[in-house]
Amino acid sequence: MIDTTQILTITPPRRLASDSIRILLVDDNEDDAMIAQDYLTRVPGRTYLVDWASTFQKGVTALLTQHHDICIVDYCLDKGTGLDILAEATRCACLIPIIMISGTTDTTLREEALGKGAANFLFKSEVNAYRLECAIDGALAYR
Repeated sequence: MIDTTQILTITPPRRLASDSIRILLVDDNEDDAMIAQDYLTRVPGRTYLVDWASTFQKGVTALLTQHHDICIVDYCLDKGTGLDILAEATRCACLIPIIMISGTTDTTLREEALGKGAANFLFKSEVNAYRLECAIDGALAYR
């Protein structure tokens, strides 16, 4: 069970349709988390339930409960990186696909994340509703 003191649900609780996708969003920047949430609400015909973890530790804790269909994690976090979350997920045999997002446009980082098991990698400058939807679809097919 997810400790509600550890994460904040930014989508109001509701009865979920069977095709709903539960997303764990790990980002220590509230503005970026709200932008991602806004993009997800613009995807027609989809229902996303987004749980936001505002710190590295809250993200790891929530991820390891394995109650989500997918995880979207920012590269730069308060006490670690998205690569550290990938490593922890691998160490604990977590099966949830992880999409990493970064504000940097370093293609080496992209290659490293994908090499360490990220299902996809997006540069923040290129993220929009359509690209996020495609990344989620691809990551879910990946698992």
